[in-house]
Amino acid sequence: MKKIALSLMTLGLLQSTAALATAPTPVPAAIAEHNGPIRIAVIRNLGSDDNTTQFVAGALQEGKKLGFKISTFLSNGDDAKFQDFVNQAISQKYDGIILSQGRDPYSTALVKKAVDAGIKVAVFDTAVSGEIPG
Repeated sequence: MKKIALSLMTLGLLQSTAALATAPTPVPAAIAEHNGPIRIAVIRNLGSDDNTTQFVAGALQEGKKLGFKISTFLSNGDDAKFQDFVNQAISQKYDGIILSQGRDPYSTALVKKAVDAGIKVAVFDTAVSGEIPG
Protein backbone atom coordinates (compact mmCIF):
# COMPACT_ATOMS: atom_id res chain seq x y z
CA MET A 1 0.00 0.00 0.00
CA LYS A 2 2.84 2.39 0.83
CA LYS A 3 4.43 1.75 -2.57
CA ILE A 4 1.19 2.61 -4.37
CA ALA A 5 0.73 5.82 -2.37
CA LEU A 6 4.34 6.83 -2.97
CA SER A 7 4.02 6.07 -6.69
CA LEU A 8 0.84 8.15 -6.96
CA MET A 9 2.46 11.06 -5.13
CA THR A 10 5.50 10.88 -7.39
CA LEU A 11 3.30 10.76 -10.49
CA GLY A 12 1.33 13.76 -9.23
CA LEU A 13 4.50 15.73 -8.63
CA LEU A 14 5.86 14.88 -12.06
CA GLN A 15 2.62 15.93 -13.74
CA SER A 16 2.49 19.25 -11.89
CA THR A 17 6.15 19.91 -12.68
CA ALA A 18 5.56 19.13 -16.35
CA ALA A 19 2.56 21.46 -16.41
CA LEU A 20 4.65 24.29 -14.99
CA ALA A 21 7.52 23.62 -17.37
CA THR A 22 5.32 23.80 -20.46
CA ALA A 23 3.66 27.08 -19.55
CA PRO A 24 4.94 29.60 -22.10
CA THR A 25 6.75 32.62 -20.75
CA PRO A 26 5.46 35.84 -22.26
CA VAL A 27 7.94 37.55 -24.56
CA PRO A 28 8.71 41.16 -23.59
CA ALA A 29 7.16 43.65 -26.01
CA ALA A 30 10.55 45.15 -26.97
CA ILE A 31 11.66 41.72 -28.19
CA ALA A 32 8.35 40.69 -29.77
CA GLU A 33 8.10 43.95 -31.73
CA HIS A 34 11.77 44.08 -32.75
CA ASN A 35 12.41 44.32 -36.48
CA GLY A 36 14.88 41.59 -37.48
CA PRO A 37 17.10 39.49 -35.24
CA ILE A 38 18.29 40.92 -31.94
CA ARG A 39 22.06 41.39 -32.16
CA ILE A 40 24.22 41.04 -29.07
CA ALA A 41 27.98 41.69 -28.91
CA VAL A 42 29.86 39.73 -26.25
CA ILE A 43 33.19 41.48 -25.69
CA ARG A 44 35.71 39.91 -23.33
CA ASN A 45 39.10 41.33 -22.36
CA LEU A 46 40.75 37.97 -21.67
CA GLY A 47 42.54 35.34 -23.69
CA SER A 48 41.09 32.07 -24.87
CA ASP A 49 41.43 29.99 -21.69
CA ASP A 50 38.96 27.37 -20.43
CA ASN A 51 36.92 29.96 -18.53
CA THR A 52 36.59 32.18 -21.60
CA THR A 53 35.71 29.21 -23.79
CA GLN A 54 32.89 28.26 -21.41
CA PHE A 55 31.73 31.87 -21.08
CA VAL A 56 31.53 32.36 -24.85
CA ALA A 57 29.97 28.93 -25.46
CA GLY A 58 27.29 29.67 -22.86
CA ALA A 59 26.51 33.05 -24.41
CA LEU A 60 26.24 31.51 -27.88
CA GLN A 61 24.06 28.65 -26.64
CA GLU A 62 21.65 30.87 -24.71
CA GLY A 63 21.51 33.38 -27.55
CA LYS A 64 20.60 30.64 -30.00
CA LYS A 65 17.80 29.43 -27.70
CA LEU A 66 16.39 32.96 -27.62
CA GLY A 67 16.76 33.49 -31.35
CA PHE A 68 19.40 36.21 -30.90
CA LYS A 69 22.37 36.77 -33.19
CA ILE A 70 25.47 36.69 -30.97
CA SER A 71 28.85 38.05 -32.06
CA THR A 72 31.88 37.41 -29.84
CA PHE A 73 35.06 39.45 -29.58
CA LEU A 74 38.15 38.55 -27.52
CA SER A 75 40.81 41.21 -26.98
CA ASN A 76 43.30 38.95 -25.15
CA GLY A 77 43.98 41.52 -22.43
CA ASP A 78 44.71 44.30 -24.94
CA ASP A 79 42.86 47.33 -23.52
CA ALA A 80 43.09 49.32 -26.77
CA LYS A 81 41.61 46.42 -28.75
CA PHE A 82 38.85 45.98 -26.13
CA GLN A 83 37.91 49.65 -26.42
CA ASP A 84 37.96 49.39 -30.21
CA PHE A 85 35.62 46.37 -30.13
CA VAL A 86 33.18 48.25 -27.89
CA ASN A 87 33.27 51.34 -30.11
CA GLN A 88 32.66 49.16 -33.18
CA ALA A 89 29.65 47.51 -31.50
CA ILE A 90 28.26 50.95 -30.67
CA SER A 91 28.78 52.27 -34.21
CA GLN A 92 27.22 49.11 -35.67
CA LYS A 93 24.19 49.69 -33.45
CA TYR A 94 24.06 46.33 -31.70
CA ASP A 95 20.91 45.91 -29.60
CA GLY A 96 22.90 44.79 -26.58
CA ILE A 97 26.49 44.54 -25.42
CA ILE A 98 27.88 42.22 -22.76
CA LEU A 99 31.24 43.43 -21.43
CA SER A 100 33.58 41.21 -19.47
CA GLN A 101 36.85 42.20 -17.79
CA GLY A 102 36.84 45.87 -18.82
CA ARG A 103 39.13 48.06 -16.72
CA ASP A 104 39.36 51.51 -15.23
CA PRO A 105 39.54 54.23 -16.34
CA TYR A 106 37.89 53.58 -19.72
CA SER A 107 35.01 51.19 -18.91
CA THR A 108 32.69 53.79 -17.37
CA ALA A 109 32.95 56.06 -20.41
CA LEU A 110 32.33 53.15 -22.81
CA VAL A 111 29.25 51.96 -20.92
CA LYS A 112 27.89 55.52 -20.80
CA LYS A 113 28.52 55.97 -24.54
CA ALA A 114 26.68 52.72 -25.34
CA VAL A 115 23.73 53.56 -23.07
CA ASP A 116 23.52 57.07 -24.56
CA ALA A 117 23.30 55.40 -27.99
CA GLY A 118 20.26 53.42 -26.79
CA ILE A 119 22.12 50.12 -26.43
CA LYS A 120 21.41 47.84 -23.47
CA VAL A 121 24.60 46.93 -21.60
CA ALA A 122 25.43 44.19 -19.11
CA VAL A 123 28.82 44.03 -17.41
CA PHE A 124 30.65 41.13 -15.81
CA ASP A 125 33.82 41.76 -13.79
CA THR A 126 34.06 45.17 -15.43
CA ALA A 127 35.04 48.29 -13.50
CA VAL A 128 32.27 50.88 -13.77
CA SER A 129 32.24 53.94 -11.51
CA GLY A 130 28.91 55.18 -10.21
CA GLU A 131 25.49 54.43 -11.58
CA ILE A 132 24.65 54.91 -15.24
CA PRO A 133 20.91 55.28 -15.83
CA GLY A 134 19.43 53.17 -18.60
